[in-house]
Parts: sequence; C-alpha cells; structure tokens
Amino acid sequence: MLIIIFRIFTMTKLIYASLSICVLSYLLVAVDNQVQASCAVDKRSKTITECLSLAQSGNPSAQFDMSTRYFTGTDGVKRNEVLAYMWAKLCAKNERGTCGKMINILEMNMSKKEIAVAKEMASKCLGSNLKKCK
Repeated sequence: MLIIIFRIFTMTKLIYASLSICVLSYLLVAVDNQVQASCAVDKRSKTITECLSLAQSGNPSAQFDMSTRYFTGTDGVKRNEVLAYMWAKLCAKNERGTCGKMINILEMNMSKKEIAVAKEMASKCLGSNLKKCK
C-alpha cells in the first residue's frame, strides 16, 4: 500500500514538473521582446555577473531573466527554485504580468517553507536596496 501511495506521489510531482516546464517554455516564447532581451546583447547572452548586475540595478527584465535561469538551472547557475522565486518576486514589484505567472509556476513545485524562505530573501534584498540578493 505504501509503495502505491509513493508511486502516486512521485507521479504527481513529475506531472507538476512537466506542466511547469511546458508553461515556462510558453512564457519564454510569449513574453514581449523587451523581457526576452534583457540579458542579451547582439543575440549573445550576458554572463551571469552582467545579468546579476542589471537585475540588482532594478531592471525587471533582468530580474525575470535571473528567475528563469535559476528555475531552469542554465546559463551559469545551478537550479534553485528558492532563488528563482526571490527574483520573480522582486520582478513582480515592477512588472506583474509575466513575473506573476512565474511565481504561480514556482508555487506549484515549492513547499510552503521554501516559499516563506524565498519571500524573506526578497524582503532582505529590497531592504538592502538590491545589494544583498543572494
């Protein structure tokens, strides 16, 4: 009986993860060009340091980019949903549409404790004038 419950739980997590990836892919394709191009110059991605600097300067497009990088674990960062949520939360302060959708996707995969930690990190980041955003 426990094996069946475990398999159902595992299958549910896999379905949520697959759905999240599909929705994220849609968001990345469907968002406006300004958001997509935030950390790209001449169709080349900026390094993580350059993108982080843009995000810390308050650029919501770069903040969205940091969120997607952490969510997917690409472009120089390790996958980290807590940091992805933090950057999406910061982004949502200025650009609610796309960033709000990203928050919804992340919340489907995160525990309440992880969300609380991410919100606290976002609060500290804002309180430091975007200097302590790690």
